Amino acid sequence: MQKAASCLLLGALAAPAASAVIGIDFGARFLKVGIIQPGTGIELVLNEATQRKSSSTAGFNSQDERVYGNEAQNLLGKLPGQVFVLSKVLLGAKMDSAEIATFTDQKYPYVFEDDADGHGAVLRYSANSPTAPRSRWRSCCRMPSRSPRPTHSPPSRTA
Repeated sequence: MQKAASCLLLGALAAPAASAVIGIDFGARFLKVGIIQPGTGIELVLNEATQRKSSSTAGFNSQDERVYGNEAQNLLGKLPGQVFVLSKVLLGAKMDSAEIATFTDQKYPYVFEDDADGHGAVLRYSANSPTAPRSRWRSCCRMPSRSPRPTHSPPSRTA
């Protein structure tokens, strides 16, 4: 019985794979999804706008609704203080970190605050917004602590 089970398992492992694999690239600026299928190679998945990459921008529109991707990127010119670009670079950054200093030096319109629990910096887009209580910010925009890693500067913003 055990020998038959071993042969069955070995046969299953030796059978050619007929399934697809999905790969997701969570970049600082863009998100891409690729599918690898046997016999076809890698295909990039198109988003709803038939583009191969989607912006990894997130933010809030004028009605304080969360927006993501290309929709958020389109609001960058109208609501620059409510749309967050390159936020993955800031994950876990402390107030005295090089990442936050670079964003401040580059004149990004972000307000950084210390997290009372000591988990890193917190982004606040509107201190006066009645629909943005501190608990909501903790659930959606908290940047948890991380171990030190090599830093890089965000690209310069042009006027």
